[in-house]
Amino acid sequence: MVSKVTKSVSTLISAVSVPLAAVLLRSATRISLFVATCALLLVLHACSSEPQSGISGSGAPVLVANGPISGFGSVIVNGVRFDTDSTEIYVNGNNANEQALKPGHVITVSSGNSAVNSEADFSAEVLHLDHDVQGPISQIDTVNRSIEVLGQRVIILPDTKINLQNPDGFVSMQAGQFVQISGFRNSSGEIEASRVDEVTIAHGIVTGELSELDVANRLFSVGGAQFMVAPDNSTIDLSTVQNGTLVQVFTDLPTDANPMVVSSFRQLTVSSRAANGQQLIGRGNVESITIEGNRAQLTTSGLQAVIDESTVFVNGQLADVVVDSRLKFSGLVFNDQLLINKLEFTPRATKTLESITSNIVVTSNDPIYQGYIKFNDQTEVQVNSLTEFIDHSQLAHRQFNLAHVRSGDSLIVGYYVDSGGRFIATLIDRIATPEF
Repeated sequence: MVSKVTKSVSTLISAVSVPLAAVLLRSATRISLFVATCALLLVLHACSSEPQSGISGSGAPVLVANGPISGFGSVIVNGVRFDTDSTEIYVNGNNANEQALKPGHVITVSSGNSAVNSEADFSAEVLHLDHDVQGPISQIDTVNRSIEVLGQRVIILPDTKINLQNPDGFVSMQAGQFVQISGFRNSSGEIEASRVDEVTIAHGIVTGELSELDVANRLFSVGGAQFMVAPDNSTIDLSTVQNGTLVQVFTDLPTDANPMVVSSFRQLTVSSRAANGQQLIGRGNVESITIEGNRAQLTTSGLQAVIDESTVFVNGQLADVVVDSRLKFSGLVFNDQLLINKLEFTPRATKTLESITSNIVVTSNDPIYQGYIKFNDQTEVQVNSLTEFIDHSQLAHRQFNLAHVRSGDSLIVGYYVDSGGRFIATLIDRIATPEF
């Protein structure tokens, strides 16, 4: 049991405070479960004589993670593996199961304790998937690789996971096609898609921050799209929200009306905005930033965050943090702000390659498989804890990861080139395997 605590402490502490990790890990191997847990909670400014409980109990979860699913075998988010054996799963507010979750879905996971499953780091208590937009494609921009859905501009990146009936991806998209989008909004309010699925649906969805609220006339906007609550709809009370509130709006289809008529409406109480006293490991784009000396105030994923002299940077420095930088960040939420302990730059994929593998080297498998892949043309691509995996081959392996890649596999890789000239994979998509 103590060894399991040691592993969970290691995973979380690495994101919180690098200098303290060694001290706490040495202690965790010698002391009781209670003391090890308190050592972890002290780092989170949350240790006390009272027992700690998850969100199903009287207290708040210790850890909240927000980001795209990179793999399964439990659920992997931001390099942390969450056991989902007893997790409450909600998709757009409705009960669901793990089969509804796919690589690239941006989810929020709340955890109150370490996992019983030795392969996972934490037990997920509640998991939320809220699609950013759902509805028919109204416009397609082939030059800029973007589409419009319910007034939301959606950017299709080289590593966007696309699941359509036609396997040709973006080039096969058509106006009128119904899609679900999961991703991140940028500073312009556009959605950078992490995943696109073709679906058969009966209603539209738009998720985002509420703006242009007009309670008297029952009007508001989300992501630039205008909505109206019909006079005979008594179930929606706009006086309970304000500009900046994160909401999910449902509208009946077709949606030719402007403004669109709201059929139902929910305020998102669980999102990337963790509560005070909680540890957050998240991903997102920088929406705004102000730098003064060695400190910075920024907004990411709708959350106010602070960088100071104690923040540890990976793959960059403070001067590199600009509007629309894609970041992985972790820290403690205090006084409604995220105090960033560790900040890692995670550039978007800018290129793709399609080739046949010749050699696969695994350098680490604890907790996530990492290493590199060599291709027949001698190209080498690095795989890290944030690389997302999907298997479109005949095997359709749900828990596909680096350990399952075989010599001779046909892969499509989304990647970027780092400052050292290395190819860093953000997506590994297996499209065929010689096993068939």
